[in-house]
Amino acid sequence: MSPDTPGLSTTVKFESYSRPESDPGKNLPGPVGSASESPGRHPSVMQLQRMNELIDGHSALLFDLDGTLIDTMPLHYRAYAEVFARRGFSLQEAHFQAAIGGPAAEAIPKFLASLGVENAGAADVLAIHQEKKDAFDALLALSSPARLPAAELLNRARGTKKIALVSSGNRRGVTAILASVGWKDVFDVVISGDDVARGKPDPEGYRMAAAALNVRPDQCLVIEDTDAGLMSGRAAGMAVLDVALLAAQP
Repeated sequence: MSPDTPGLSTTVKFESYSRPESDPGKNLPGPVGSASESPGRHPSVMQLQRMNELIDGHSALLFDLDGTLIDTMPLHYRAYAEVFARRGFSLQEAHFQAAIGGPAAEAIPKFLASLGVENAGAADVLAIHQEKKDAFDALLALSSPARLPAAELLNRARGTKKIALVSSGNRRGVTAILASVGWKDVFDVVISGDDVARGKPDPEGYRMAAAALNVRPDQCLVIEDTDAGLMSGRAAGMAVLDVALLAAQP
């Protein structure tokens, strides 16, 4: 996949933290709990001040979902692990983490390659994806994922800024997650992996969201947790915020 040449390559620094381009480290997901027992990770006063500064500097905030706003990545991994276990494979979490960020049609062949299965057919990829969606729905019904620090950025932007969700996830899964946390009507625009021809790191999803919001790319701040997502936002000509920088603050 070859994203377009970025027009604006800005990574917003959250206080003094900015992940070097050479550092591929991710903000790995933590445990999932029920909404009543684990409402989320609460930002500090300093974080809240910086969040207000970020909001003031942009007309629109464009959020990723899984691993950015909501701690769903453990559920996605468990769902895929169950599907591959039925086929006699053990999907390692490290291989899962290395392949996520783009659409399932691209991630699943990478999972298979890590298991020694090359050149998987489209029918096999489609079947795995369908089974994974069913497994994820079952897991989601049993536990409500915790909100992450960027969720407070979303809360503070509501009513004052245009906000969009740009997820690599399928429409069915995105809708189910939003319903589980009471966010069905929060976003002005929702773009799922089903809505684009090219997934992250291609900028198509973020450009589509900006057009739907009727804002210029340079008026947008993209909030993401994966390298593919950050690359997508930059290639769309937008400023980007790596949520690992939020998590790094005291």
